[in-house]
Amino acid sequence: MIVVDDEIVTEEELSFFDERIVKNAHFPVFYTEATSKLTPFFSHNILGRKKDTKEPQDFSVVPLSTSFDLFDNIVTRFCNKHSIEKIAYLRGCVNVTFEKSSYEFGDPHIDYANLQHLVLIIYLNEVIDGSTIVFENKHDGKNDDFIIEDYGFDFIKNNFKIKMEVKPKRGRILCFDGSHYHAMRWPKPTELRYITVFNIHTKL
Repeated sequence: MIVVDDEIVTEEELSFFDERIVKNAHFPVFYTEATSKLTPFFSHNILGRKKDTKEPQDFSVVPLSTSFDLFDNIVTRFCNKHSIEKIAYLRGCVNVTFEKSSYEFGDPHIDYANLQHLVLIIYLNEVIDGSTIVFENKHDGKNDDFIIEDYGFDFIKNNFKIKMEVKPKRGRILCFDGSHYHAMRWPKPTELRYITVFNIHTKL
């Protein structure tokens, strides 16, 4: 499943994105390394991250940010509209990415290998590029990510078929089956790409 919805987020919530996050010089973000050292970004944790394991664990919500209630409300409305059964949150964060690599897009990856989940992205601002790429390829049971520096970009281009590409639009929500590998195109050098990402444990 892939759902793109431009009608969930309200004008009041869009203003919150602008004033409290995107245009707020004091919004706390921290330098983070992604799948490889060549693709770093800045991140603000909304929730504590759950373990990627099939073993029993505590799925109770542990908010780490004052913005949790607003985003939880948005996600809940989206799930209700699209008949998605939300079992638990696995992760929630605001990610800020910038142009870093000469490759067309970042490393194809999945967020969780052992838990059925959806990836839900809320775009907080508009940039010229910075699209999200969802590949036809699903998790192969072995590799949680394909590091371009290890495999070579030609291998990635030849072995990963793009299923859908979604451009950032302020307030847009993208949701897809987390078993699909995904990646992002880089924003332009003068731009920052702001998104909120939730991984939702669900029955697919």
